Amino acid sequence: MSTTVDYFTYTPVHGAPETASVLFAILAIVSTLQILNTSSARWQFILVGTAAAESIGYIFRSVCINHVSLGLFICMNLFLLLPPNALALFNYKIIAEVARNSLVENAPFWKRPRFLVWFFFASDVFSFVLQSTGASMTAVENAKNAGKW
Repeated sequence: MSTTVDYFTYTPVHGAPETASVLFAILAIVSTLQILNTSSARWQFILVGTAAAESIGYIFRSVCINHVSLGLFICMNLFLLLPPNALALFNYKIIAEVARNSLVENAPFWKRPRFLVWFFFASDVFSFVLQSTGASMTAVENAKNAGKW
């Protein structure tokens, strides 16, 4: 039977994941209310999804502290590691909107909104693949010491 230390390689503390989960849930609710009560663009729901996913990830982490299993550990990692990529996508969308609304005429191609969205989305996908590769390496016992002298 596996223990918490087998998965985390340390003993996680109680209290911190529960607090983070509640704070992210509050952030998701407040963001939803602000978006619905104003004339905000609907793509801003990316923030709500990010906060909700982080909250779920910390719930999984809290459960993993007491009842660790490979499935719960994988779900926890997915819900904690993937939302920052969505948050980066939100930032890229804002940059593209600012560039689109700036009304700069004859801008170089790297300042055009279409290029910005494409470039940042491609870099987001690349970082997601890189994180997934790194996470999968931690799951394989032989790869845990890769790169160490």
